Amino acid sequence: GNRQRAALARQLEGEGVDLGLLVIVAAERPISDLERASEPDSVHDSSEWLNLLRNVEKTFGPLEPSDVRAGGSGDSTGEDYELRRPDGRQVRVLVAPSSDVGRRANTADSVDFVRERIPPQERRSVLLVTDAIYAPYQFFVSAPLLLHGGAEHVELVGAATIMGDNPASLAQRVAQEIHSGLSAAALLRP
Repeated sequence: GNRQRAALARQLEGEGVDLGLLVIVAAERPISDLERASEPDSVHDSSEWLNLLRNVEKTFGPLEPSDVRAGGSGDSTGEDYELRRPDGRQVRVLVAPSSDVGRRANTADSVDFVRERIPPQERRSVLLVTDAIYAPYQFFVSAPLLLHGGAEHVELVGAATIMGDNPASLAQRVAQEIHSGLSAAALLRP
């Protein structure tokens, strides 16, 4: 999924979408054996965020440390790196901490970490790139948090969902995400 999301972001940029500050957000979650089997290039990636970083680097070119110090206004745990693309544009890598000890960071945790670390003037217009299967849930969770946090425009696009070889597993994933999307939408208050 990280490979496809990075490729979609690059494709959009190639079609004229100004990505502005590219912020990649992930969690400190180990890569599973199933993920390694489905993407042999990930064999040396120990975590979700390192896999995402490798895919962004493969897609946009080698990233180098920036002279700009990363960090935001908050003091929560998590990691925050400032890098530079070959064209000189900045990339922020945020490894979001979880609000629930013992579990990986969820979508709300990730958005809260973005709000803490990226100043409001740099996130007035936000384009989220995810997998299509996660788009409804992530939009209903992310958009309200970002809009409440100063964004004026939030848009979400989804890369093609990897189908896999197991139709029953895909059906379960789709049903789970429909449930999650509806549950997130139901929590919105006028």
